[in-house]
Amino acid sequence: MPFSIATWNINSVRLRMPIVERLLVEQAPDVLCLQETKVPDELFPEKAFRKLGYEHIAFHGQKGYHGVATVARRPIEVVEKRRFCEIEDSRHLSVTVQAGGKIILVHNFYVPAGGDEPDPVINRKFKHKLDFVAEMNAIRAEHDEVSEPAPAPCIAFASTPRGYRLVELEDGHVPDVGEQVQLAEVGELVVLRRGPSPLPMDERICVYLEPLVPAGA
Repeated sequence: MPFSIATWNINSVRLRMPIVERLLVEQAPDVLCLQETKVPDELFPEKAFRKLGYEHIAFHGQKGYHGVATVARRPIEVVEKRRFCEIEDSRHLSVTVQAGGKIILVHNFYVPAGGDEPDPVINRKFKHKLDFVAEMNAIRAEHDEVSEPAPAPCIAFASTPRGYRLVELEDGHVPDVGEQVQLAEVGELVVLRRGPSPLPMDERICVYLEPLVPAGA
């Protein structure tokens, strides 16, 4: 399935929660990054997001100004809440999320607007923006602690009443034909056949699993 990230300068998440809910219902991104949330961490509307299936929430907020938040339908882990330009503003949050067998590092920035006059000499707000962007551009795309997990040695499809569906073999073992496999969400299965993966650009072995028929059934 495709993986999607949405980003939105929401300008007060509590004030505009109804249209945020509409976005999540209609578009259902896997990850939503919000900027200018304008809410301290203890007042962030977590319940509203969890009600819509976004159980994984990280935020870096402050009262009345700035603030960023990242919500997701799959687990996320906070990597960093960085301070820029030696100013204690809540303008950054980075998290990791797993998708497609990879760990993705997602940065959420709220860049200063810079004011109306694009001259750093006479406009300190514009200078702040230029300094912020310079620091932002200096951040490496990857993080030292972020690494890709080793790909599973095979993929597996389990037979269900609605057809085959892709499942994950927990121990990474490649089972032989006739071998029994226990899956928590499906139950006990047996390997019916093995073959090449039907997925594009995937050279792994594919195993096809069928429900185990008890003896004498």
